[in-house]
Amino acid sequence: MAPAADAAKSTASAPRLDEVPLPERDSEGQPGSPYTPLFDRREKVRTNIAHWLLALVVILGLGLPVAYFLKWVSPSGLKDLLTGVWTPILGIFGAVTGFYYGTHASDRERG
Repeated sequence: MAPAADAAKSTASAPRLDEVPLPERDSEGQPGSPYTPLFDRREKVRTNIAHWLLALVVILGLGLPVAYFLKWVSPSGLKDLLTGVWTPILGIFGAVTGFYYGTHASDRERG
């Protein structure tokens, strides 16, 4: 058989990741269960990162217009802040929240 045919045959018989059943959560958080103390700690860290980024987006979203209207920042300075600070932080916030909620959605589908 050709190598490409062997590869196609081996991947066709393997179960997809979303088809593999996850073990039930037990109260002790046994090894092998995805719900271990490490899993819970990882969730807390992800939640904290998402909350801090949300706070940063809100502070910048409110602070930049206020700084402009109070004449703390010139129009060219505001443009530099928007392109240099606001845009990257908003992109990072979008990636983190997409990952955070995507992970929660896949966890709900499985369990």
